[in-house]
Amino acid sequence: MRHRRSEAFRFLFEVPISAFFSIIEVNGKLFDTSEGKAQIIDLSPNGMKLNTSLRIPISEQNKVKISVRFSLNENEYLLIGRIVWSKEQLGELIYGIHLSADTSVKQELMEELKLFSRSLSNKCLNN
Repeated sequence: MRHRRSEAFRFLFEVPISAFFSIIEVNGKLFDTSEGKAQIIDLSPNGMKLNTSLRIPISEQNKVKISVRFSLNENEYLLIGRIVWSKEQLGELIYGIHLSADTSVKQELMEELKLFSRSLSNKCLNN
């Protein structure tokens, strides 16, 4: 699967943040899988890069939607997205997720990422 992103803002976490995901749809058919553990490598209002040891059955024929649950700045998020690409790296699986969030959620996520970034900068200055 090929996908090119052309996004101006994408926050790369120095230490990936913990997340949980579940498959909610494959090719338009609803699913309700148990949650799997993952880590978010980078995040933007439109997408994320997710790392997990679990293999998600995606292909050109299998269009997969997932829900991703995580916390950022003590706020919990549950976002829905479509897997647009995958690759294997050092025994781990990395997935590119295109998020399906409305404008208000995207704006809130952008503000939370800015707050997260500022808090990291302040920690570095105080050490």
